[in-house]
Amino acid sequence: MKTEYFKYNTGDEWLEKRAKYVNSTDSCALFGMGKYCTELELNYRKSTGEEVEFVENDRIKAGKYLEPGIAALFGDVLDCEVKPLKEYAYDDECGMGSSFDFEIVNGKYEGWLLEVKNVDFMVYRDNWTDE
Repeated sequence: MKTEYFKYNTGDEWLEKRAKYVNSTDSCALFGMGKYCTELELNYRKSTGEEVEFVENDRIKAGKYLEPGIAALFGDVLDCEVKPLKEYAYDDECGMGSSFDFEIVNGKYEGWLLEVKNVDFMVYRDNWTDE
């Protein structure tokens, strides 16, 4: 297996590239745990290239504003610089791909990846369980 990297400039370029590969968002469907997609639906989408229309909601919009701030705080606390990582990693042989939020470009953790996740408290309270 050989991982390759695709540099993208726009969200549309990123969506077009990732449509061909199973990524972390899709992977739960492979194990029958997909909240938004079954294994059969995933197989159909990846084999035909058909994607579900992405609809931005208020929480997604908030995340777009919060994510850079959380990354900047992380960099400040750990005395390092973080920058957005605009590359999509993929492997044609296994059909998998992934993208990451940020990379750490200096300091003790230089070269590490940084993923930022932010969960609305009410969503966490009402929908997340230990299972």
